[in-house]
Amino acid sequence: MLVKKKNICIIAFHNFENILSHCKAISDDFDIRLILMMNGDRYLMGTIDIDISKLPLGLHINGNLINEYVPQEIKKFIEDKFEIWFLKTKNLKFLKDFSFSNVRTLLKAIKEINSYEFDIYHFNNTGGFIFYFLKFLKPKKFVWTLHDYKPHLGEGNKKSDFINKFISKFDLFYIQHYKYLKNEFVRYHKVKDERVYQIYTGKLDVYTLFTDKSRCSINMPENKYILYFGRISKYKGLEYLIQGFIEYKSKFNDNLVKLVIAGNGKLWFDEKVISENRDIIFYNKYLNPYEHAHLIRNCEFVVVPYVEATHSAVIMTSYAFNKAVIATRVGGIPEVVVDGKTGLLIPPEDSLAICDALNKMIVMKTEINIEDNIKNICNNSEFSWDYIRKQEIELFTNIINY
Repeated sequence: MLVKKKNICIIAFHNFENILSHCKAISDDFDIRLILMMNGDRYLMGTIDIDISKLPLGLHINGNLINEYVPQEIKKFIEDKFEIWFLKTKNLKFLKDFSFSNVRTLLKAIKEINSYEFDIYHFNNTGGFIFYFLKFLKPKKFVWTLHDYKPHLGEGNKKSDFINKFISKFDLFYIQHYKYLKNEFVRYHKVKDERVYQIYTGKLDVYTLFTDKSRCSINMPENKYILYFGRISKYKGLEYLIQGFIEYKSKFNDNLVKLVIAGNGKLWFDEKVISENRDIIFYNKYLNPYEHAHLIRNCEFVVVPYVEATHSAVIMTSYAFNKAVIATRVGGIPEVVVDGKTGLLIPPEDSLAICDALNKMIVMKTEINIEDNIKNICNNSEFSWDYIRKQEIELFTNIINY
């Protein structure tokens, strides 16, 4: 006798490629609808960049319409194992929605969502609209994954922090992706430890499907290069990487390797340190997934020089391409970089440590099989999608039966 699968509605405010991978992991065990929250004229989120200017406001569940927008690579990745829906609002205004446009859109969408009688709802990341979902969705069984439990250095957002603290006062269950983050989340938001589940994210394989080089609008480097990729922000420690790279070039007389910095954002230091150095290539723009994939696929290794952090999708994206990572010992990062096997761990804010690590990594790549080490940790540990699947089956089943 066939047992009907339980229905899960996942509402994603951010971190698209992350939640996409988690949906696929449990798609054989649950019926899943992934709702992407969007607004404005463009939906720009990791592996997806689509023009939504002509998409009407509201909830869109029509498969044919959705297929017109979703990239072929994403369709190939999900293999029709779950559905993607769109929920478009006019903007992100929550408290200052004076025309009530967002309220009307959300309440109409929630009414339709309720008609599908989902067993549980999972919010991926955060936004003020969560309050409407918490109030009007049925049944009241909610899981919330908050990726950054507090604002990053240089990104102090008191409004967002207030919203997150307020949401944590509801009767929710929580997912945190690192052991460090679980402990910090419990402490910072004062929630019960037993309501917080720690589940890692595996390697983000979806990026490997973006192979069409003709879709790259930047001139790709021809020499071998070390790669930094991701958003440009003060907490990322980019100035220490640049100084460490300059010191490496001088100390070890390496005339071949370049440093590629790829990501959008405003620098907080003099750009001349980059523009006047021929060995540094700077793509200060949002890179599409084809550009991201090509840069990672062809780099020597990746550097994550963060000053402080919660976690980093950069590492699990790099692992998808079997690339080693030099990273600082901050936040949950030491849990995912195995020092001397899948990369190197160094202290933060230390350009000399970066200098020496660059040289050590270049040597290490010739002495051990880093690729096999990465495959082993991603396929035979808590980072394997099979292990993660079992954890999430237990989590959602327990909450549904709670």
